[in-house]
Amino acid sequence: MSYSIFYRAMFIKMKDGTFIPTIESGDNNVWDCDGRRRSREWCSHRWNYETEEQKARFSLTEEEIISSAQAFVDQKVKEYDGREPAFGGEPHTKEQVLKYFYYFSCVKISGASEQTAARFVGFFRSGVRNAVPMSDVTVFLAWYERPENEDGEKYHREFVATEEELAEAWDRLRARGITPWVCLTDGSAQRAWREVKDRNRMNRVKREHTECFIVALKENGTDKYLYRLTGRHLWFTRWSDSAHKYATKKGAEHAAKRAVGRVIGVTEANVVSLSVNQ
Repeated sequence: MSYSIFYRAMFIKMKDGTFIPTIESGDNNVWDCDGRRRSREWCSHRWNYETEEQKARFSLTEEEIISSAQAFVDQKVKEYDGREPAFGGEPHTKEQVLKYFYYFSCVKISGASEQTAARFVGFFRSGVRNAVPMSDVTVFLAWYERPENEDGEKYHREFVATEEELAEAWDRLRARGITPWVCLTDGSAQRAWREVKDRNRMNRVKREHTECFIVALKENGTDKYLYRLTGRHLWFTRWSDSAHKYATKKGAEHAAKRAVGRVIGVTEANVVSLSVNQ
C-alpha cells in the first residue's frame, strides 16, 4: 500500500505571528537514487480545506493550520464511519477511525508508536513549538509551468532571502495564476533542526534540573566531546559548549558506554556535569 510519511514538523514563523507549515515528508515507495533511504523533502503542507482567502496567503495562523488538520480528520471519519470494509465484516466505527488513523488516512507519522488522529493533529502542533524565523533557513519557491509551444511542464525554483522578497515573489507568481510551494533546502533545515532540538532540550533541562551532562572523550590522546551519536555514526566537537547536552546523568553514561570502541582511537569516555547556566 502506498502512503505518505511525515517525518518532522518545523514551521517558519513570520514577523506578524503567522506560520508557513513546513514539514519533512515523502512517500513510502519513493527512494533516493542510491536506494539507501526513502526520498523526502522539506516543503509547506497545505490542505484542500482552506478557504480561497487562506489559499491566497503563503502563511497562516496557528488556529488555521490546526483547524485544517482537524478538518482532514473529520473528513476521514465521515468517509469511513459506518462503511463496510472492502473484504466484508462489521462496519467501521468512528472510534476505529480515530484510533487507527494511519490505516484510514494513508499518512504515517515517522517514529510515533501510536498512529491515532490525535497524534496526527499533534504533529502539526509540534511544528508551532519547533518554529524558527526565516533567517534561520534557506527558502525557495518551487513550481511547474508549461513553456509555450513545448510539451510537458518545466520545474522552476526561486530563492528568497527575506520575508519581503518572499511576499514580492509570491504575489508576482500568483498574478500569473501560479501558486508555488514554499520549500527549504535540506542542509539549512538539518542545521535549524539541530538547533531546535538543542533549544528544546535545554528548555526542558532548565525546567526540570539544575544541571546537565556531556560526554568527554579521549581520541588518540586528544580531548574531545560527543556532539552526536546515532546507531551508525559518532561525531566529535573540540568545544564543550557545542557538545550534546543530556538532561540526566544516566542518559550521558549510556552514551559514553556506546561511544567507547565505536571509533578507532577512542579509549576513554567520561561524563561531565555542567550548570544549566553555562
